[in-house]
Amino acid sequence: MPASKSKALQSIQDQLELFQLIFDSIHNGAIVTDANGIVTHLNKAYADFLGVSVADCIGKHCTELVESSRMHIVARTGRPEINHMQMIRGQNIVVYRFPIKREGRVIAVFGLVMFQDVGEMVKLAKRMHALESQLKRYKEKQVSLRSTHYTLESIIGSSRAITDLKQDA
Repeated sequence: MPASKSKALQSIQDQLELFQLIFDSIHNGAIVTDANGIVTHLNKAYADFLGVSVADCIGKHCTELVESSRMHIVARTGRPEINHMQMIRGQNIVVYRFPIKREGRVIAVFGLVMFQDVGEMVKLAKRMHALESQLKRYKEKQVSLRSTHYTLESIIGSSRAITDLKQDA
C-alpha cells in the first residue's frame, strides 16, 4: 500500500477512534439507530441505565430495547423531537431525538437522554426560579439605591430663607 494511502487510512481510523471516545464519554445515555430503527451505537451510560450490555443491543430494533422508543418514528418523519417525556424502567425521562440526514434523506437518528429522572429537571427548574427571584430582588435594590433618598421634608430648618426655598422647590 502506498504511503499516502496508508497515512490517509490511519487518519480515518484516528478520527473514528476519536468519535467513538467522544460518544462513549457522553455522561448521559446516547443511542444511534439507522433509518430502520436498528441500533448501531449505544454508549455505556445508556446501557447501564437500561440494565443491558452494549454488545447485546447492537443490531436490535430500538423497540426491543425500549418498548416506547420513537427513534424509528423520527427516522420516518425526519422531524426532531426535543424535550420529549418518555417512561423507561419506571422512570420519566426527558429525551432529545435528532434525525441525521445526508442529501435530504434520513440515514440515522441520534437520541440523547437529557434527564434520567424528571426530579432532576424539577430541581433545576426550582433552582432557576430561585435565581430569577434573587436577580429581581437585586435589580429592585439597585433601582432603590440609585433613586433619590431625600425629600423636601428631609431639609432641617425653619428660617424664612429655608421655608421660601422649600416653597419654591
